[in-house]
Amino acid sequence: MTCKRSREIDIDCFDAGQLVCQTCDRLISVLDTSPFSSWIDKEVDRKRDLQASGQLKTRIQTNLQDDQEIDRDGLHAEIAACLVLCPHRLLDWQNAATSNQNNRGGDLPSDWTGLSKPIEIKFTRYFSSKLGYLLVRPPSGQGKAMKPDFIDDAYYLLLTRQQGMMQVLGWIDRTEFLARKKIDPVGRSAAQVECWGVLWRDLIGLSRLERSRCTNFLKLDTELGR
Repeated sequence: MTCKRSREIDIDCFDAGQLVCQTCDRLISVLDTSPFSSWIDKEVDRKRDLQASGQLKTRIQTNLQDDQEIDRDGLHAEIAACLVLCPHRLLDWQNAATSNQNNRGGDLPSDWTGLSKPIEIKFTRYFSSKLGYLLVRPPSGQGKAMKPDFIDDAYYLLLTRQQGMMQVLGWIDRTEFLARKKIDPVGRSAAQVECWGVLWRDLIGLSRLERSRCTNFLKLDTELGR
């Protein structure tokens, strides 16, 4: 947010359309998703039950995080992106999240957001001048090598958490991802699959993301930090 202001919102009052700051005319880029923590914790526990019964595979690619942390971070990021781009579809997103269906390349479908491409949401815990990559790995069951075909025709959004708030760092589409990617930018052991990634500084700013025809303008009236 360029205006450094905030407010509490009631998502039930929004119609179709993105959340845009009335003051700076930019998409909302910083959100507090902690009110959804209880729902997220229940969903994380449900996934562990599925994993224990063999219905869900592990997502671990590093010994720095376990499946619970990966799922929790991802769900917070997806909720934040849904609130920014299609808050009226939050219940639909929650239903999709609990359906166990594969939505790779389409966390937020085009008919939800009104954009020309679906939205794929990524999260990074590590954010500095040299850290914070939007990473893409091969689909499950497709081997260890990355291929261009594994990059979807979607808008990829990268989020992180700063001071307890979810923040959108930027986005990129398939063409620009393939042009700017680095191979295994965070390293890779022999047991890990290949990974392609783009550093957050090489992503495109949220202000340049396609705008939907419908918009919810928010009047933000409290300076952040007060």
